[in-house]
Parts: sequence; structure tokens; C-alpha cells
Amino acid sequence: MPKRPKVNSLIYALIFFWTIVICTSSAWDYSHIKRQTIEMVTMEARAYFAKDQELRLWATSHGGVYVPPDERTPPNPYLSRLPNRDVLTTDGTELTLMNPAFMLRQMMQEFSDSYVKSRITSLEPLNPVNAPDDWEKRALASFEQGRKEVVEISEVEGNPYLRLMKPLIIKEGCLKCHGYQDYKAGDIRGGISVSVLLAPAIEVEKKQALAHLYVHVIVWMIGLIGLAYLGHSLRKREEADKATRKSDEKFRKSIIYSPLPTVIAKTSGEIEYLNNRFTEILGYTIEDIRYPQQWWLSAYPDRAYRKNVISRWKKALEEATAKDEDIVIDTYDVTCKNGAVLTMEVWVSLIADNHMIILQDVTERNKAEAKINLNSERISALLKLSQMHNATEEELMAHALEECVRMTQSKGGYMHFYDEEHKSLNLSLWSKEVLKECTAEKTLHYSLESAGIWADCIRENKPAIHNDFQNEPDRRGYPEGHFKVIRHMSIPVFVNEKIVGITGVGNKETPYDDSDANQLTLFMNSMWALLEKRRADESLKSSLKEKEVLLK
Repeated sequence: MPKRPKVNSLIYALIFFWTIVICTSSAWDYSHIKRQTIEMVTMEARAYFAKDQELRLWATSHGGVYVPPDERTPPNPYLSRLPNRDVLTTDGTELTLMNPAFMLRQMMQEFSDSYVKSRITSLEPLNPVNAPDDWEKRALASFEQGRKEVVEISEVEGNPYLRLMKPLIIKEGCLKCHGYQDYKAGDIRGGISVSVLLAPAIEVEKKQALAHLYVHVIVWMIGLIGLAYLGHSLRKREEADKATRKSDEKFRKSIIYSPLPTVIAKTSGEIEYLNNRFTEILGYTIEDIRYPQQWWLSAYPDRAYRKNVISRWKKALEEATAKDEDIVIDTYDVTCKNGAVLTMEVWVSLIADNHMIILQDVTERNKAEAKINLNSERISALLKLSQMHNATEEELMAHALEECVRMTQSKGGYMHFYDEEHKSLNLSLWSKEVLKECTAEKTLHYSLESAGIWADCIRENKPAIHNDFQNEPDRRGYPEGHFKVIRHMSIPVFVNEKIVGITGVGNKETPYDDSDANQLTLFMNSMWALLEKRRADESLKSSLKEKEVLLK
């Protein structure tokens, strides 16, 4: 038999692997956030460019604009060659021509701020004020090589800016002022440079990255807890395996003092002997039982299933006899004399013409394994939610609700938003199975005062469990056609120590307990944190779009 890996080594390897997975995910997430930041600022710069370009084209299409000359707008000396640079109106008002470049430069100088800077520049400017800086020179040179856009991050006056430049193409209207420079329509005259301050976007990026880091740390810690439970369970199983492998002749002779419930039975199944431990745990004496299967049959009320259990038991005894070696028969739910049901792992050994049947209580071990599985399922569900980038908020909540129902082994569930100021609840959604069965008219709004015991989790500020819902003294009825509730559990969802909603599940086949409440609370609080982050991201995008519209 190959040697098993040490439990500690296995757990340490899993911890190392889990840490690498979380670190890799966090690093990828951070790089994705940085890319999004640059993309959003680039979109903003393009919007500013489009605004400036449209203003220039409009002015060009009209051949410029005549305005009264003043200190801000004196006659342009670079247009002196135009015969109609200065005109008089019919009432004698003096006007001077503002060409598109002059208009755009004046607007940029007088109305730009430290957040966004833009200007027109050229390698051959008419006005020296429009001469390019070093970065703009490189960008303008690249346009001559066919490049359509230049986007880079560089410092302007000691602050980081995202700088964007696109070429200015000569239009027919531009030749009015620049025709003497031998330009033709379609030539590149220069470019419009837009610089957007990165500091505000970087601050948002840091907050977003920190929120994502918190989620990864929480998921990592949850994984460590799950691995700790797994290590504990594996160690217990390893100890049990070692104890069983040492069941030699000395153990058989000391059966009376065995720490495990042990039975000696004939090959026909008739009981010969029970040890003290058997009586202590299960409560039976040899006078109480005759055949082994009678211990647990009452745990299987279904007749067909009980018949299957007997068949499995007999087959196991036959295999033990044929192989002449110790075998694990199966795991059974064994009914004690006091009515309690324990999960037992049953082993059989041949001793002469008898069977030695050893039982090991694995009830708690199975519960621990189930808890580990639930932790793993919860982590997987959270990771899946965090990766549903294209899903709507309603789709995320619906998916989360179905996960709540599945993880708690329930038949249905619901979510309500809670308005603490008005003490009212608003129905958000029901799970799929509830929608199939429920024909009652939906009530979308409840006051906390009128809500039934399903809202106790808000009143008591903690999970509420009702394993006998129909007989609860404070239960209120529900309308005809409503999903019938047998068992019920609801938990409050907190954001900054404030209840923002509740999640409820119902009709688990076995009673709800604190473990179910803890799992549901951990999952929903983590899910809500993801939802809050998503809302913050969408709010930022909406704000940027509104600003872009206003600038247009």
C-alpha cells in the first residue's frame, strides 16, 4: 500500500497553493483596475478633444467670426493679409475677424482649469504662442508618419497628466488663412493637445483597489478556516484508521475494554456478545436485541429503503466471510434506545465462526466535513459573483439568492430591502421555486410593525430561526396560494452596522441551526460588500458620463 502523505504537509501545501491563488487573483484584479482608470480618463480626454474639434469645424465652416475689437480681442496681426480682416457694419460698428484657431485658443486660455488643459499647436505656427512643447513635438512628428492618435502619461507643471493629441486636418475653409503657406485640403496642419489631471482618478483607483484587497483578504481567511477544519478532520480520520489497522489478536482479546461499541455475532446474525461501550452509547443490552439490523431499522421509516439496508448488511457479511479479512461495510444511521440517531461507520472482522462488528461514531466528523464543504461552496459562490462583471444588479441578487437556497438545502428563499428611517421593508425578489408554487398576489411593501415573525431578525438584530413555523405562537397567517412555510430562517444584512436588508430561506428537510445562520450571514454580508462596490463603480462611471455630456 502506498504511503499516505502527512496530514500537516498536505495542509501546508494547500495553504501555500490557496495563498498563491489569492495573490494571483488580487494582482490581476489590481492591474485590471489600473487599466480601467486609464481607459476612463482617456475617454474623457477624447470627449474634450471632440468638443474642441467640433467648435473649430463650426467656426471654419463659417469662415471665422467677426467681433468688436477690444483689449481681449485686438485685430489679429497674423490675418493682416486678408482684405476683409476689419469691417464696418451698416451702422458704423467696427468688427475684426477671429479665425477658428484664435477663437479656440482664447476659449482654452480663459476657460480651462488645472484639471483639463487643451490647446492647438503646430510645428509651423503662425503665432509663436502656439509653439509645441517637447512632448507635443514628438506627437506631431508621429502624425507625419501616419499615426492617428498619441496617448501618454507625463508630468505637466510637476503633476501627472494623461495627455492626448490628434492631428488637425486642413479643410477648405482653413485655406482662407493658411493657403499662402502652400497647404492643401487634407494636409496635417498641426494638432489639438488635451491634458487631463490624473490625481482625482488615481484617488478613486486607490479606494477601489483597497476595497478589492479587503475582499481578497476575507476570502483568503475564509479559505484558511476551511483548511483548518479540513486538517482537523483528516487528523481525526488518520487516527481512526491507525486504531483500526492495529485491531490484532491482542485487541480481540481485550474486546471488553474496547473504547468502541463492539458486537460478537454468529454468521447467521444472532447476537452472542455486546461490550460495555456498546451499551453506554446505544443503550441496548443483549436482552433488548437479537439481530444487528434491528438496532437501526427504526431510523429508516421507508419500507423499501429499510429492505435495501438489510440487503446491504447481508451482502457485507457474505463478503467478510468470503474474503476472510477486515472490511468497512458502510455508514448507517443507528437508532439508540433513547431514540437519538447517530451516524456510525461499521466494520466487520472474522473471528473463527463469528463476526466481530465494530462501530465508530462519525456523526460529528460528518458534520465537520459538511461544514467544510459549505465553506468551500460559499467561497466558490463569492468568487463567481465577483467575476459576473456583465450581470445586472438584479441578476447578481437573483443568483446570490439561489446560492443561499442551495447552500442551506432549502426549498425557497426571498430578499427584502429594509428602510431603517421609515421602519419599512420592500420586496426585492423570491427564489425560482417560490415563484413556481406561489400564486398569491405579491405584497411589495411592509411596515416592520405589520410584518410577521419572518422579520424577527430585524427586531432582534440577529438571525431568527423557526423550525416549527406553523405552530409559532406569534405567527400571522398568509394569503391563500402563498408558498407554504414549514421551517424558516432569516438573517439581517448589515452595512456599516446598519441593517439594509434581510434574506430568508425556508423548508429545509432537517431543522435549521446556528451553522446555517452563520453560513448565510457570512455569504450575504460578503455578497452585499461586492454589491456596494459595484454600485460605487457604476456611480463613478455615471458621473463621468454626465460630466462628458455637460462639456459637450
